Amino acid sequence: MEKEESVLMMVGVQDCVECPQCKFEQAHYEFQTRDFTETLFCPRCGYNMHSVAVVDRKREKIEGKPYFKKTKDGKIILRHYESKGYGSYAIYSPDGFGTIGCVPKDKVEQEKMIAKLKESRRHGYKVNLTLVDENNNVTEVFEDENKSQ
Repeated sequence: MEKEESVLMMVGVQDCVECPQCKFEQAHYEFQTRDFTETLFCPRCGYNMHSVAVVDRKREKIEGKPYFKKTKDGKIILRHYESKGYGSYAIYSPDGFGTIGCVPKDKVEQEKMIAKLKESRRHGYKVNLTLVDENNNVTEVFEDENKSQ
């Protein structure tokens, strides 16, 4: 008789929420129901947060399937990671494909990134770039209209 395999479904719940750093009301939030991960990314200031469930590797080996560590009262233990935003960018190729990301904290790395983004603009890419100062003020460095919208 063949062993029946169970299939775990992963469902993601997505929403727009307020960024805790810059108060932008369209930060991207996602929650995964299978592994309890949460992510939040602000496309305005670059704030980034994610939480992951802690895996119990010993029990996982014994049971042969993923098992999350729990508190004594049965709640899954989550590890939280948070990064202050120093800015964000969105870049769109001439055919409309794009990506978003965070600006690095290091000023030298920021200048290198800005130079690369400016070069991309000269080659027909549309680029949006914001920077966050030490007082959490967000400045739009450049904002090109995205053709694919």
